[in-house]
Amino acid sequence: MCGPTTEARFSGARPLVLAIPPRKNVGGRSHTAA
Repeated sequence: MCGPTTEARFSGARPLVLAIPPRKNVGGRSHTAA
């Protein structure tokens, strides 16, 4: 929820993670944000 670039990159990098439980989503997002 930072910007379209981050969402597009994360979605393209791991579209499955977004569909999978939020636990992995949070971890992946934290890594992408950092």
